[in-house]
Amino acid sequence: MAGNRWIWSAVLLVLVAVSLALATPYIASTRLVRDRIASELSAWSGYKVEIGSPPQIAIWPRLSAVLDDVTFSEWGRPGTKPVAVVDRLEVELSALAALRGEAEFTSAKFVRPTLTTRNTAEAAPMLPSGRLRSAIQETRSLLTRMREETARNQLPGDAFGRISVEDGRILVDGARAPLLTHVDGTLEWPSLNQSATVRANLVWNGETFRLEASSAAPLLLLAGATAPLSLGVEAPLAKASFAGKAKLAGPAYLQGATTLSTDAFGRLADWSGVDISRIDRVKSVSLSGDLSGSLDRMKLTGVTVQINAAKASGALDLAVGAGDISIAGSLAFDRLAFDQIIPPLVEFSQADRTRPAGEESVPARPSLDLRLSATEASLGQLAISDVAATLKVGRDMLAFNILDAAALDGGLQADLRLGNGSSASPSRLGISMTDIDGKALASVIGVNTFVPESRGSTSLDLTGAARTLDNLILSGEGTLSADFRPGKLSNFDLTTFLDRAKKGGFFPLAEHSSRSVNTDGVVMTATISRGVARIQKAEALIEGKRLWLSGIASYPDKGLALTGNIEPAPTAGSQRPVALEASFFVGGSWSAPFISPIGQAAGGD
Repeated sequence: MAGNRWIWSAVLLVLVAVSLALATPYIASTRLVRDRIASELSAWSGYKVEIGSPPQIAIWPRLSAVLDDVTFSEWGRPGTKPVAVVDRLEVELSALAALRGEAEFTSAKFVRPTLTTRNTAEAAPMLPSGRLRSAIQETRSLLTRMREETARNQLPGDAFGRISVEDGRILVDGARAPLLTHVDGTLEWPSLNQSATVRANLVWNGETFRLEASSAAPLLLLAGATAPLSLGVEAPLAKASFAGKAKLAGPAYLQGATTLSTDAFGRLADWSGVDISRIDRVKSVSLSGDLSGSLDRMKLTGVTVQINAAKASGALDLAVGAGDISIAGSLAFDRLAFDQIIPPLVEFSQADRTRPAGEESVPARPSLDLRLSATEASLGQLAISDVAATLKVGRDMLAFNILDAAALDGGLQADLRLGNGSSASPSRLGISMTDIDGKALASVIGVNTFVPESRGSTSLDLTGAARTLDNLILSGEGTLSADFRPGKLSNFDLTTFLDRAKKGGFFPLAEHSSRSVNTDGVVMTATISRGVARIQKAEALIEGKRLWLSGIASYPDKGLALTGNIEPAPTAGSQRPVALEASFFVGGSWSAPFISPIGQAAGGD
């Protein structure tokens, strides 16, 4: 057996030597090689191919040629810019084809090629003719005459081989900067009726990323039919993948599983040309789901989303229009901090969208129309649960509605609408809380005296020409009311308060907050203007007496300027008593008010 192997090896060497000897006349003619290679490249691409200098030919260990200054131009258009220019082309040739006087590539390497496209919608220049274009047209013809499954078995089977690119560029005709640079990659496609794989490293908008794509039927894809497709993109900013089937010609269509993840959301937005970098609190985003639809309208079902630490599931619709992206759908979160997403979304919705001088394009801006739910959520210091909400963000508009939620052991509804700051587009904040715990509310707003330990309701309504929530609170006009049922008024000792008021002089209310008193209810109404609440009525019936307050409470500095009285509670059918048991002024801050007795009611005897 060993002897047979030696014999076959010797025969093989002889055949190789004879083949090379027979091919020597062909190889020796560099002009012939150049012409045949140019003809073969032209036959595949459909472009006029010119080679600027004689090839450098090598016979061993493989038949190969190196060619400089290769150009691809459109036929019949002399003087126009070439479609592609290649600094150096390295090709490996079939020795058997060379015996027939033909140039048949087994591989080709394009060094520093520059491709020029007419617009960014073209991934590469269109093929006007050539074998590849003919194969595509033949495949289309097959698809019109028979079922796709049958056509797969009759696809053109021309040998194609391996093509690699080193340091390539893609330009858009008329653009100032290249579309892609530093393109290094390889296309493995043994024959047109087999599978193909592309692997490449690219630089786009200053960021490097790696692309890998494969298809079991690439010729079907090029012909406009539906075929399997796998895509993977990896960059320092993000990773993305798709695995399913696609239709790339005509009305493009995708269907399959997709993933996306990034730990640099703002930078990714800038890189991809979507202006949402103002949402600087969003650092990491991951998404996975089943994608289906066209390139301008897609649907994601079975979605799993994570934004920072918040996780959600649901479904999304994505629509891409002229310079705008629309995202709609529903997401159910386990926990969500609304105050972390509303302020940056406000900034985003109201950012200047005019085109800066000298810029060639305006970044795309997404609009949102989402239905949100969360098992647990927060709104500032307020903890809420079982939330059902909607969020809409568009050009100069934000609308956030809490349709239903549990808060402070009661119910919560809220409506926030922010316009562009003009009177024609007013902003509004409405909050309604029902059957809530008064003591829990006092803790949230930072009040620790005159706290109703009972259940009740509150409402707030503000309107104004404001662009942000803070501006609306500071400049808006509206009303505030509260109504709490019988219970207790905590941190208030009525007896010692009256005794201290009769002595005169300033004293902190906290001195008389050692106990609670029973109350038949607490009510309050106020108007709000430019951050200041003017209390029209605030009263409580406590232990047979009536305590009432009026004055102002300032939101910006949390200050108080109130007058108050304590008098016997009115009885049915009686007139309001004239004699006051105590009259006083309340100043200081919400959390630490001071009392100053006023007039004869505080004077004692």
